[in-house]
Amino acid sequence: MSRPSEYNPAICDKLIDIMSNGLSFPSACAELNISPSQAKMWQKSIPEFAQAREIGTWKHLAFYEDLLKSSAIGIIPEKLLEKGCRKLNTRSIQFALARVHPEYFGAERLKSRESDLDDKAGTIEKLEEELRGELGRLGLKQLDRGGAVQAPSKDKASKDIEGES
Repeated sequence: MSRPSEYNPAICDKLIDIMSNGLSFPSACAELNISPSQAKMWQKSIPEFAQAREIGTWKHLAFYEDLLKSSAIGIIPEKLLEKGCRKLNTRSIQFALARVHPEYFGAERLKSRESDLDDKAGTIEKLEEELRGELGRLGLKQLDRGGAVQAPSKDKASKDIEGES
């Protein structure tokens, strides 16, 4: 394909199509012979081109998410089989997602998720401690591993009753 000298609306559909098959925006532009400076200029001055990039980015993300799902169940998508792919490398897919979509799959996002989980675990621990205290106040035994309340043993219950007399 020759280098486009002028913007053509058909480029938007081609850009979306190429990105929906796994190529990033810069790679798709290279495939369409659009220079980085031309792409920047079109993004700023042509709303349709900017929107095509945005749609293409979401389709790119969907492409890799589908690959992850497929690799989890051992299926290679038909598009990749046609290109000769015989095995999916999950680590490579995760790496690509983290590099191209760091807002969803990057290290900072994962740290944020871990932090959220730590906060929730701390809250659960505090609630369990409060519950244990309340159960103790009521004369009931602690929670077992499954979270069920255990009644006090007969000996303890009878001692408690005798102690109150």
